[in-house]
Amino acid sequence: RRVESLRQRKWLDSSTSHLRIEAVFFSGELRLYTMLSIDIDFLRGGVIQSSANTRTQVCNPYPDLGFIFPDFLWFCLVFVLFQQEFRQLQVEARKGTLLLYFTEMWNILDWSSIVFGLVVIVRWILIIDQVGTLNTLTVAIPGQVPPVPVWETQQVSLSDVQSEREYHSRLSDVFNAMNEMEVHTRAHNIVIFWYILIILARFFKGFKGQPRVALISETLRIGSVDVVHWVLIFGLVFFNFAVGGHLLFGVRVKEWSSFSMSVNQCFRVLLGQFDYEAMAEWSPVLVGVWFWSFIVVIYMLTLKLLVAIVIDTYMHVRAHAGQGQTLYSQTKEILSELRWSFSYEGGHREHATLEGLLDVLVGEHPEMGQILRTNLLGIQTDGKVRRKWAGMERPVEVTLKDLVARGIDVPTAERLVQRCNKSVRKQLPYGENMLDRLSVGVEMELREMRSRLVKTDREFKDWQQDSLSKLKSVARKQRRCTKVAKFVRKDCELPPGWSVQIDEETGDEYYLHEASGVAAWTLPRSLQPGRNVITMG
Repeated sequence: RRVESLRQRKWLDSSTSHLRIEAVFFSGELRLYTMLSIDIDFLRGGVIQSSANTRTQVCNPYPDLGFIFPDFLWFCLVFVLFQQEFRQLQVEARKGTLLLYFTEMWNILDWSSIVFGLVVIVRWILIIDQVGTLNTLTVAIPGQVPPVPVWETQQVSLSDVQSEREYHSRLSDVFNAMNEMEVHTRAHNIVIFWYILIILARFFKGFKGQPRVALISETLRIGSVDVVHWVLIFGLVFFNFAVGGHLLFGVRVKEWSSFSMSVNQCFRVLLGQFDYEAMAEWSPVLVGVWFWSFIVVIYMLTLKLLVAIVIDTYMHVRAHAGQGQTLYSQTKEILSELRWSFSYEGGHREHATLEGLLDVLVGEHPEMGQILRTNLLGIQTDGKVRRKWAGMERPVEVTLKDLVARGIDVPTAERLVQRCNKSVRKQLPYGENMLDRLSVGVEMELREMRSRLVKTDREFKDWQQDSLSKLKSVARKQRRCTKVAKFVRKDCELPPGWSVQIDEETGDEYYLHEASGVAAWTLPRSLQPGRNVITMG
């Protein structure tokens, strides 16, 4: 009826090229708003094209506490990340290395995730506020709808005009609120899209903590240069085949009628999802030449070349990185760290830390202070310090005896040496020469074997002392048992002339003196005159 009234008032005529019809629906059962938009295009050739689009929005984003908890948890994670980075920023500012801090790509990525997280929070707050506004406007719509527009009636009162105007004004506010909601939702989705990409990039930062996973990410990073050059060659060859397919089949096959559709169809050919018979109806020979040329050049050569690039880069990176720590061994190490932290040595006793150890070593070797900190804690330094460390023939070596001599208990000293060896093993470079890699590997294995031998020697000495103390305890108990056995044996011996007999009636044992005929139920040594005696005669 509204469209008909617009046509009668010449708002719609033969010159109209586009018409949009919008309607807003609310489902009280689902608590959902739905906006329906119908677009009608009147083309000059007489063709009418129509399309429909629907957009939905819940009237209450948080119906219960179960919906609040995930958002609250995510907000806490963003806040914790911000707190960590802000503290690190303060530390770098006190050290005077703030510029070096922001030149690190991972730090920029962390701050980007924090900024985008805050933008997501602000955008979500705006959406919640807009939902509240939409609910208020919906409730404010008059319950009684005007049956007939005022321009279609002959007699119109002032109250009817005012009610009509108020109804359409409130309804227009609802439509505007839904359109603003769409703008906020679209902007929110765009921000979340970029935020997800940043979080995905931050995963690669976490991958650096696991050697095997870092091996794959490093392969992608190093091989990206060759992949870019491969994309240039692949794109040139691929688009030439797409142009050729468009020129050959575009007249007769709809899927090849435009260049963009031809590009899409070429990808479908790679996946095997295309209609070969429809293409071969026009010219089987040309179709065969194009198809097999496409398969040989694109599939068998170009794509296989990409696989070869990735494999070659992976082998190159693995040759430099060596045999990294597996996920299982790293999980075992983490569990060992947790067990140590909850143990008496790790959590309840005062033990030396890496920082305290370094302070002692720096005090003894002032010229090696920066180098020791660089190699034991992994702190980034400038190129001069790294070159100085690389030029040294033999760095300062700290053994278990040195740590124990400085007042550190044996378990903590062993743990410090073990952690330092693991840190040095991770930082040692693997050269291009196979002999260099072999020498580095042998040196690491010798260090590991030496630490194991030291640990085994200490455990053997502890076992030996424990065994000696147990043997002494067993010897003392044996002497006591020997004395007791002698007393028992002496006490169990029968006096001369006595023997053990069996009573035929009861089957019990009794003692008999053969010369006098005296019998007793107890040992002869405990006999008393007039008791437990049976005279046989």
